[in-house]
Amino acid sequence: MTSPTESPAGTGTSTGGPDHRRRLLIGTGAIVAVALVGVLLATVFGGSDDDKRPEAPVVRPLALTSPVDTSGIIGVDGQPTQPPQADLDAILAAVTGYLKDATVTPLSTLPDDGVTTTAPAGNPLAAHFGPVAAGSLQGTEIQALSDAHLGFAEGGVATEKLTVALAGIVQDGATQYVDATIDVLMVVRGDQDVTIARTGNLVLRPLDGSWKITAYRIDVTRTIGSETTTSEAAFG
Repeated sequence: MTSPTESPAGTGTSTGGPDHRRRLLIGTGAIVAVALVGVLLATVFGGSDDDKRPEAPVVRPLALTSPVDTSGIIGVDGQPTQPPQADLDAILAAVTGYLKDATVTPLSTLPDDGVTTTAPAGNPLAAHFGPVAAGSLQGTEIQALSDAHLGFAEGGVATEKLTVALAGIVQDGATQYVDATIDVLMVVRGDQDVTIARTGNLVLRPLDGSWKITAYRIDVTRTIGSETTTSEAAFG
């Protein structure tokens, strides 16, 4: 007969008794201790390089902060009128689409390597401009039309103000063109916040089924701490 504290014949191991339970407790305690040390080391020294990549910044959606002003829209008789809703929606989409690609998208795009930002091939703004106006998107004009040169905003981008006032002509139930007066205030979060105030006018016309910017005059003021710089761009 086999004793309760002994192994069955031929196994060579104990299946019960205080010594066996003591060894199990010691072994379990050692495993827990090793796991805790691993967690502490990971917390103190950090994880892999991938874990150290900056998180994508918080971006406040680009949206009008007050209703669009259409009081400058008139008919061919010179009387105030409202543009067709489809035209109004398309015009506002064109204006906000340009502003998004000029500021929000480049400032809030996480660099592939977590360190540097590589300028995209071509000019992402060109899609928002008519073919003639697109040819002006170079040199000092870009400094006023876009904030891409500021680089990645680790703290995020906030649109504090965006107003649009439209003037233009509606004829035969269709909007012929609009002059959009914009007033935009954005804050780029970082070691030092950058305040960007962009004002001016965008002239838009329907070209090949979509609204494009065909002329513009834009002034931008950027403030970093106590330093302020200004840029302007005009075409048409």
